[in-house]
Amino acid sequence: MIMDDNIKYPSAEDIIQIHADIIREDEDASSGSLNEGHIEFAVDYIKHGHFGEVPETLDEKALHLLRLLAANHPFADGNKRTALNATWTFYAINQRYFDYGEEIKAILKMFAVMERMVDLEEAKEYFSDIAVPIDHPRAPTELFSINEIGALMQEFSDNIGEIVETVEERYDGGEEVKLKEEEVNDVIENTIRGIRLANGVIEAYEEGKGDYSEETVGYVKELRDSYRESLRIVSKAFDIPEGKPIEDQFNDFGY
Repeated sequence: MIMDDNIKYPSAEDIIQIHADIIREDEDASSGSLNEGHIEFAVDYIKHGHFGEVPETLDEKALHLLRLLAANHPFADGNKRTALNATWTFYAINQRYFDYGEEIKAILKMFAVMERMVDLEEAKEYFSDIAVPIDHPRAPTELFSINEIGALMQEFSDNIGEIVETVEERYDGGEEVKLKEEEVNDVIENTIRGIRLANGVIEAYEEGKGDYSEETVGYVKELRDSYRESLRIVSKAFDIPEGKPIEDQFNDFGY
């Protein structure tokens, strides 16, 4: 996930993963990408524009993400589904719920086969009408948890960046740099909180209590794995031995 000008963007890798999840659930679909450059262009376009034309609002950016992924056919199969899921994700990480209906199928089809027939102004208004804040009554309450997990991941990335800078400042080309406990406290607390939030989403899904899609839960599981791997790395700063789940070991330290 990329953040720029207070808007969070999915990366090309995120979109490729969304496509892989879609294809994995459809045994009749063909996997693989035809042109990864098209995916990178779509992300770059909604961030920076092209030839002086820059989408400015969140709704404009979402519309063009959908358009470019559907029209440029970067994948062998599942382009419209990937475009729709990537757009939903783009809104979700920016605290909006993309409450689309049947109309989106017509827009996707026209983008895929006859792009020039889509009235972009009308489509932009449609997106603006149906993309509601995550605290709106039409939005599933579970989006709060998912967005909080995403926010923690961003905060975690910021913390790691600060730690890397600290290590680089101290490194003299000789002995291994050791971090002080207080310097990794924020990382540990955010990471464990992220694991617990992710566990809550996964458990609710498995017990049939949450209104989560399988794609969303898969994404949350990947985030949880990232958090756990991060804890393993950070644990080396404390010389914590292997043995039991790493988050439990940190619980022993009072986190």
